[in-house]
Amino acid sequence: MNHIICHTHWDREWFATSNITNSWLRELFERLFILIEKTPEYTFVLDGQTLIIEDLLENFPEFEKKLVAAIKSGNLIIGPVYSQIDFRIASEAAIIKNFEIGLKDMEKFGDLPKIAWMVDNFGFISQLSQLLRMYGIAAVFLWRGVGIENPTIEFVHESIDGSRVLCVFLIGGYRNLYGLSLTKDIAKKRLIHEIKKLEPFSLTKQIPLLDGYDLDLSPEDPFELLSRNGETVRSSPEIFLSHIDESLNIPVVRGEMLSGKYACVFPGTLSSRSYLKVEAYYIEKMLRYCDFLSIFGGESVEDLWRRYLKTLIHDNICGVAIDKVHENMEKTYRELYRDLKKFLLSKIGNYLGASNFKSGSYALCFSPHEYNNWYCDGRRCFFLKSKGVGFYRIEKVDRYRNDNTLVWKNDFYRAELKNNGIMKVNDFSVGYLELLKEAGDSYSSFTSPLDFSCSVKSIEIESAGLNHKIIKMKRKLRSRNAVIETEEKIVFDKTPLIKWSIVTTSKGKNYVLNFSIKMKNSGSEVFAKMPFEIVRREKETYEFIDEELLERLKHVLIAAREVGKVDEYPFQGFVSLSFPGRTVALMAKGLRSYRIDDSKLSVTLIRSVEWIAKKNVKGRIGDAGPLIYAPGAKCDRTTRFELAVCDVNVNVKSTEFMKWFNLFDDQPLKIELKNNSCCRNNKILFLSKLPWVCVKESKVFVYNPFDEIVEHILPGKISTVPLNPRKTAGEKNSVLVRFVDFPSFPSRAGKKTSSANMQKAIKDKINKINEEIKNVKTKLKNIEKNTKEYRFLLHRFFTLYRTMLELKLSLPLLKGRLPEKLVWKLNEVRSKKRISDYIVELMEEE
Repeated sequence: MNHIICHTHWDREWFATSNITNSWLRELFERLFILIEKTPEYTFVLDGQTLIIEDLLENFPEFEKKLVAAIKSGNLIIGPVYSQIDFRIASEAAIIKNFEIGLKDMEKFGDLPKIAWMVDNFGFISQLSQLLRMYGIAAVFLWRGVGIENPTIEFVHESIDGSRVLCVFLIGGYRNLYGLSLTKDIAKKRLIHEIKKLEPFSLTKQIPLLDGYDLDLSPEDPFELLSRNGETVRSSPEIFLSHIDESLNIPVVRGEMLSGKYACVFPGTLSSRSYLKVEAYYIEKMLRYCDFLSIFGGESVEDLWRRYLKTLIHDNICGVAIDKVHENMEKTYRELYRDLKKFLLSKIGNYLGASNFKSGSYALCFSPHEYNNWYCDGRRCFFLKSKGVGFYRIEKVDRYRNDNTLVWKNDFYRAELKNNGIMKVNDFSVGYLELLKEAGDSYSSFTSPLDFSCSVKSIEIESAGLNHKIIKMKRKLRSRNAVIETEEKIVFDKTPLIKWSIVTTSKGKNYVLNFSIKMKNSGSEVFAKMPFEIVRREKETYEFIDEELLERLKHVLIAAREVGKVDEYPFQGFVSLSFPGRTVALMAKGLRSYRIDDSKLSVTLIRSVEWIAKKNVKGRIGDAGPLIYAPGAKCDRTTRFELAVCDVNVNVKSTEFMKWFNLFDDQPLKIELKNNSCCRNNKILFLSKLPWVCVKESKVFVYNPFDEIVEHILPGKISTVPLNPRKTAGEKNSVLVRFVDFPSFPSRAGKKTSSANMQKAIKDKINKINEEIKNVKTKLKNIEKNTKEYRFLLHRFFTLYRTMLELKLSLPLLKGRLPEKLVWKLNEVRSKKRISDYIVELMEEE
């Protein structure tokens, strides 16, 4: 059976800001309500997210009555998530909150989650199926990330705990029947052609035909053009799945879905505008902490989560939008930082005031583990004696001593910083800063070696004691296209962590800056922390389709795809080179991209590019995004990167290693308390060997990333455990609380510059394209309409016109302006060009 599903993919912020796209919602929904009134059985998928509903009602509350009726009648399909976040970049708490808030929104409209609609996310984590099952979702429609060797529309995905969901692989894309009303004369021919293309890949003979596109404001009823028959039906995700016979031998896919061989997952987005990912990291940490403390009394932070989750949508956090979008994101992060810091301090004060703590210095720990160690945060060294999440009085601080050596030794390692800025630790070296030449864009990276210099400007001892040492270092890197100055701080204490803070001030373009560790022994395995698990990865992977399969797919794979060696891989928190009984890990806060070359492991600090998308980037075939100049993507700014190296004689999937990672990832917050009352020194709030994620009511989400059962939780399982908090309502003592050395906002922009030469180059390109457009228009006038030659030439016209509008939009953007009429026109032409792609492919097949 052939299923036509109508939908929109709502790119809320991409080549337009949300204030513009929100204004377009009126037209979209007015047309939808007309269609529903005219055809009561009409159904439309609202991109699988509830944020589109929130935006609509905030801007046009008069639509609420019709909206509620359309959702309850099943004409409009919403949810199950709040926003279409990027699963590779968003961390555990954001993923959980995105489901929780989305389902809460659905319940408000009397709807229940049934099926996930994730048709343009840039790949998926291996725990996707478990997460969906947790929320009662048994199936998902998806496109990117699938790497199954013998592709089928139907497959089953299995998470590491055994949870399974049925997947519908939109191998032909999410727009293969889009715009029939603009191709009335060949509407039936298009339908037959798409069915013919997809039939060989369907095990159950159910064919998904999707009528919709990015920011489509003209929803249509395909059956106004197509004759009704028993083989082609008006459908919905639920109807489609009801026709799948799951007793058939449907293939099972396990693990991550990060392949771009059928549709790009854009690995370059892991490192584009890395400063945004670092800023997001700190905001989410503060949100988690406020979230945790809110269960002891006080207001919810849901509204703050909503503000944050809007920035994690794939086009936003991936760094592939216009500068204006990312400037607004950074403004949001700064506002959230200010609000959350104030909110967190208030929560702490309320709790301590009601709990009668003594005056003094305290460490507020959010790591769930127990510690008895001398710990240095880069400013002060104190003895950390804690038992999980809680407040712990600081009783002992380290004594200072004269020590001008560049050597530190403890029970875990011996480290020596050399005069060239490289540190020898046990049998490996760390601290390499490397520049590479970047020939890609914000979506895709293609690097090559680059001549550069790296000089050490100064090395000095900032502080030393019996239990800690802090070394400061300045370096300068210079190449033809970039100058980067660093201020670095290396912190040693009695833990196995060597903490390495790097503040970069960068200016340049088209380069990659990596921080690397080099091992002498190359016989290691690579493990990376990802949401809810630690995954094993190959050191080399390739995107490859054999010739026979490629021949079968040549008319199916119209969108961009990746080919050749994969250079960038995602991680969250750490990536390790592991040996039997030993783990050497490189940890980072907020960074999301690593590269591996045998025994050299690198994390990307900065990837500087100039264009959202370019033509002919090596390693990628086809369109990626708009050809819009984005000088903000050069990353001329000052940013603080927090890294650490950890060498321990334990397995990477052990509670002992996770204990040290959590100490880095959730470093203790120091507070000073003044209180007239005096009876309590410490308070344990939550103790566990399992990582905690976030809270819901009086429960804490945890997960088991280990190879054994821990605290009755099976390996790979996401679960909740009771917290049983004691509310702090009642009389509170008057207390004064302040943070000591609270982490500052991690980045600030430099002056955004665009040379007159670049503006002239863009204008010259526009003029050249306009000349070609004129020639094409002249030829079109002399060719009979709707002939094969005419349609091919019309496709050329739309391709040129779209590119010209993208370049034209670049010019006002350089001056901080975003003309809405020009954006509207670009959106209109993009849609026509996409429809034309399918027409040309049809003509080529005939």
